[in-house]
Amino acid sequence: MNPEDLDSYSRSHRHPLNLLIHVATVPIVYAASIVILMAPMFSNWPAWWGVGVALLVYAALLQRFGHSRELLVAPRREGFLRRLIAWLTEQFLVFPRFLLSGRWIRNWRRSHCEH
Repeated sequence: MNPEDLDSYSRSHRHPLNLLIHVATVPIVYAASIVILMAPMFSNWPAWWGVGVALLVYAALLQRFGHSRELLVAPRREGFLRRLIAWLTEQFLVFPRFLLSGRWIRNWRRSHCEH
């Protein structure tokens, strides 16, 4: 990922509710992913797999709601697989970089001046 991508991400993640939703739901995505990957280890794996998928859907829907609050919305990708890959990339690569770079807190502070 280049810095321009992170700049674009930062511009489309400024609303305080969206920032809170992301900081709360990305860990849910991580936990859900672990549940899905470990599900085959259990005899009742379909139930565990279903819990993991349900948590991913829950996080995705909350984030979609958060994105709806933004003035600048990132363009939507065509096709389910492309959207899924883009969303997973956001969860595992882009958002952690956004958070650790200090841009999350910078946008949080700015959001309290604007909203």
